[in-house]
Amino acid sequence: MSVDLRKIVEYSSYCINCVASMDKQRELARRVRTRARQLFQVLTYQGLPYLFAYVGGKAGERSLQSLYDVLQRGGNPSDVGRELAENIKNLRLSEEDASYALYGASMIYILSKITGRDFKKRLEELVYDYGFDKLIQKVSYEVAKWLKFFAEAKLPE
Repeated sequence: MSVDLRKIVEYSSYCINCVASMDKQRELARRVRTRARQLFQVLTYQGLPYLFAYVGGKAGERSLQSLYDVLQRGGNPSDVGRELAENIKNLRLSEEDASYALYGASMIYILSKITGRDFKKRLEELVYDYGFDKLIQKVSYEVAKWLKFFAEAKLPE
């Protein structure tokens, strides 16, 4: 499998546009921006298994799965943003936990699109099966970098 940087950029932009289009969620969008910056550093220095476990611990397995499912269905970023906001409300997530869930779901969504692998697994399987895969580790660095770039450009400080 060759890594298509153009697709990484496209999917990263899509995820951040979905977050940016969430109505009345300025503080949440600000926190997602912070997560993109912070978790890029976590990935760089701690690695992908640690990142998956950390985000999963902050967001919760159910939240990651729910928001990932919304992103997988696709659609117009405004519509997806509304559905993400509704899921966050239904899951009763704090803005802090929701920011981790949105970041984690975005990362998993993009990696699943790029690798063609289904990431609908338990958190442990995500860590074991994908966290140690060398190709996914390489791709995840690019994904995290582009999520960070777009979050810094499109989400409020």
